[in-house]
Amino acid sequence: MSVYLNLFVWRVVSGRQRQPLMASRLMGVSGQLQLEGEVMHVIAHRLANLSRWLGKVATRPRDFH
Repeated sequence: MSVYLNLFVWRVVSGRQRQPLMASRLMGVSGQLQLEGEVMHVIAHRLANLSRWLGKVATRPRDFH
């Protein structure tokens, strides 16, 4: 079973926490979970850069546009 969710980072949160938003290869998010039918949304309140947990795992940049 696959689980999908939408992560919403409002402008005020992204302005306050720009560094973890832009620099993280692995990001921790705390916020409010909203359920609408089978769709889950997380409204971000706090972001944390957890990239150090990846150690030396190689990653490549991805462009979703």
